Amino acid sequence: MKPFYCLQRTYGNEILLTPFNDKKEVISWDDQEIAVTVSTEADSALKETIQYRLYGAIDLAVDAWIQELKYIPRLVNSALAFLAAYFFFSFVVRDPIPILDEMLLASGAAVAVYLWTAARNRKSELATKKRTELKNLVDACSYTTGSTLAFYEGLLKTFDEMAPLTLADKVSGNDDDFEPVDLPSDAPIIHDYLTELLREQDKNRTALSSVNDRTMREDQRVRLSARLLTQARNRKIDLPLIALCQITAR
Repeated sequence: MKPFYCLQRTYGNEILLTPFNDKKEVISWDDQEIAVTVSTEADSALKETIQYRLYGAIDLAVDAWIQELKYIPRLVNSALAFLAAYFFFSFVVRDPIPILDEMLLASGAAVAVYLWTAARNRKSELATKKRTELKNLVDACSYTTGSTLAFYEGLLKTFDEMAPLTLADKVSGNDDDFEPVDLPSDAPIIHDYLTELLREQDKNRTALSSVNDRTMREDQRVRLSARLLTQARNRKIDLPLIALCQITAR
């Protein structure tokens, strides 16, 4: 059974590190029990937040799954709608500009059918059943406390409080590296979850890929540090979270 973690952040929202960050993991999840580990006993507000976030992950995963499953029928329906609309406007409705109007109207009909079918698929019995089964598991989830999570939360608090310029230099490798720390045994899975989470967003994914590039020259590291600083100040990337991901990789 893969673990679920919730990192409570002093200067921001909770960070949920779970297999459900990967849509494929959500769909392949069977009747396994869901147990969420937190650093301290979870109160009702935290439980509601975790439940809401897991619900959201389930909805996104099931929507993507059902659309992929029904892709061919949806494509066929759209093609039939295009042909039907094209011939209807060609032979029934006369207009001064042949072909062009028919193509535009037929394309509009095809797009409309495509979107309508997609919406219908999301509400289908199969999707509803899958969504209900997974959400029932979330409703029955248990909560445990794990002492190692306080370690990661402490690191994240340190990075949140660190001067952005200093943190950008350390993350980019333009300055002295982070002080060595003794990582708990669960650091590899925490690192994997953080990597998956950061890769969900384009800016964080690009930044993470850049800081992990060991082939950069010193002048490139300087430019990278400047770019990370600007993006962090504009709230386009989560630099403290990227730093935590770097630390847990060791």
